[in-house]
Amino acid sequence: MKLSNGTIIIFIKSVTPDTGINLKSLLIFNYVITVFTSIYFIVIHLFKKKKTGLNIFFILMIFFLLAEFSLIAAVHIHPALSDAFFIPGLILFFPAAASITLLSVFILFPAETISRFTVIIGLLLLCIIFNFISIFFTHYAFITISQSFEINRNLKSLIQSGIVLFLMIAAPAPLFLNTRIAPFRRIKISVVYYVSGLFMSYIILLSIYFAGIYYYHIPALGNPFIPLPLILMMIITNHLIYDIKKTDFLKLYKILFIYLLAFSIFFIPVYFFLKYYSTFSQLKYNSIYIKSGVIFIYLSISYRLINPYIEKIRSNKFQTLLHEINKTLMPVDEMKKISDMDNFWKYITNDNFQNLKTTLGIQSAYFMLINRSDNTYQFTYGYGPELNFQSIDIKSEIADFFTSHTGIFEISFLIAENSIKSVNKEVLKFFKDYRIELSMVFKNMSEHIIGFLLLGELEGKKSYSSDHLAALEIFRIKIQNLLITDMIIDEVTSEQVAEHDKIVVSTVKNRIIPSELASIPGIRISSLNMDNSSYGGDYFDSVKISSDKTIIFIAETSYSGIDSALIGMELFSILHSRTLIFNSPEKILNTMNQVIKTSRLTNSFARCSCVIVSSDGNFSYANASHNQLLIFDPESNSFTEIETENIPLGIEMEHRYSFTTGRLKERAMGILYSDGLFSSCNDQGETFPSDLLRDTIIKFSRETPSVITRELYTTYKSFIGTKEQLSDVTVVLFKRMPFENDQH
Repeated sequence: MKLSNGTIIIFIKSVTPDTGINLKSLLIFNYVITVFTSIYFIVIHLFKKKKTGLNIFFILMIFFLLAEFSLIAAVHIHPALSDAFFIPGLILFFPAAASITLLSVFILFPAETISRFTVIIGLLLLCIIFNFISIFFTHYAFITISQSFEINRNLKSLIQSGIVLFLMIAAPAPLFLNTRIAPFRRIKISVVYYVSGLFMSYIILLSIYFAGIYYYHIPALGNPFIPLPLILMMIITNHLIYDIKKTDFLKLYKILFIYLLAFSIFFIPVYFFLKYYSTFSQLKYNSIYIKSGVIFIYLSISYRLINPYIEKIRSNKFQTLLHEINKTLMPVDEMKKISDMDNFWKYITNDNFQNLKTTLGIQSAYFMLINRSDNTYQFTYGYGPELNFQSIDIKSEIADFFTSHTGIFEISFLIAENSIKSVNKEVLKFFKDYRIELSMVFKNMSEHIIGFLLLGELEGKKSYSSDHLAALEIFRIKIQNLLITDMIIDEVTSEQVAEHDKIVVSTVKNRIIPSELASIPGIRISSLNMDNSSYGGDYFDSVKISSDKTIIFIAETSYSGIDSALIGMELFSILHSRTLIFNSPEKILNTMNQVIKTSRLTNSFARCSCVIVSSDGNFSYANASHNQLLIFDPESNSFTEIETENIPLGIEMEHRYSFTTGRLKERAMGILYSDGLFSSCNDQGETFPSDLLRDTIIKFSRETPSVITRELYTTYKSFIGTKEQLSDVTVVLFKRMPFENDQH
């Protein structure tokens, strides 16, 4: 209807076609799910650290879609809303606005700034405004939507459809234009996979649309399945832009397929069971209980049978790559290493770096070893295209760049959180000239750079996936572990005397056990350690992973001399690798387990506990068959054991450790201790009782951990007397303190 002042009023009335099922309820349900999905994407991008123009326009695009989904759901829930003249116009406006905004997203991808495309983006925003004006403030060929949600064909509806259709096809073009020159192979391949997924979503969308029109006579706005490909588009677009470091479309598509398959297996039989239940059952009473019981049993059994296969499919590629990594790390002749250290680099490079080509298909590798006398990184070993240099100055921008990144660095990380303009051109040229895709840094136990390894392209011009990066991080940790172990062994063996094993163990303990633990604001940490054995024993440590978070670790190795020292060194080198994946305790234990199980240095195992605690008192805890974490509550003077049951490190390669979380109240304490504490005995053969530990902690609970450990030592020595002990004794206390009293 058209008012005298020229305003267009478009009426919508919802009528569900007679298809035998309640399409209206299904439509509302699907659109509500789509609304919550849109809100989720808006929230995660809104609160993302270091937002860019890319995130801002993505939020705007999702906002337009959110408004569209909400309006369609609203007019089905409350048909009276269609009486508002602006709602039908908005339903047609938002898809075009979202398509134009999506084009802006593609123009800015992967790391362009808005300022570089101010004119183009400004014109696109003006297009959105003009489109809005053309719908609501022009007088020609106004739009109408019938009661069955069918849009009448006229000039305005054709313009809106044309805008959306054109942008759907043409919008991905800037993605290819932006990545055609820069050597970001991983991003280029991600764009190809993304556009493939995007056009597949288009095909699904058009198929659903035409199937609804020609087979079921359901117009687009009444089709309940239209939201499904739209959700898929949002998921893959979010995956493309949210975090370039984690983009892996093959893995995403695999996971989506697994979820779809699981949904089909779990719920399609349930649907047909409910639909045809009445045809084969004559029971009129208690049918709800029978239905519920059958469905519960079916879902339980099918989940038990299918879940292991789903998990295997999810992790199959990573496990395959990890297996190849373990094949790559060939054993090193330890006796030859020790007796002829000049040839050590020949052994380690030939045995461990060369096989990267045959096992993983990496076409080039260059290892640069530090030479402190010349202040250079010397090219020590490599294969692939020949380099036109043999050394890199330590103070050069290239060397400074590679050594400033810990762990694995892939070339696309250059623009993960920075604009293309801010990328160091010299570094980018180095990557491009020598076709370098990855770098990894190796450090010694003092956190000083040993060297770095540069890796080239994969065979077949493939890109490195997230599974490649995760597997190569394990490779880096194990190589670094081998380097550190060799350096320590070299130092230890130079001091060998008659009692070889004792000196090795003692020297290793002195090197790896810290003199002070890494407290953080709000958390004070102190330890009690008695080195009673020259054949092995306890290792404890802490590593500060951020300004307000620290790792607390305690382990018990066997009392087997050199073997015990070796496993202690391995745990030390892994813990101090400071890899970015060490953000939760179970990941630390999983990495340690994989390295120790496949170690060529020792066949032993270790029992340990790992806690990550933050300044606000939150902690996460994982255990590998060690004594349980003890938590003291100062309000009730009570103790609680945090129980987690897991096997020791180095027993089972495929084992995955679990973790639990908790929060320390103010002045609450966590206590980690080794077996040696309660196995210590006095001259009368009495073992140190747990009540003495608890009573001491309660008595001095208002003191700092350093005071408590000192008093605990006094209590312990008073009970034990002069009796010689054979096992190490270690107690680590961490206490949440008021910030104003936390003096460092």
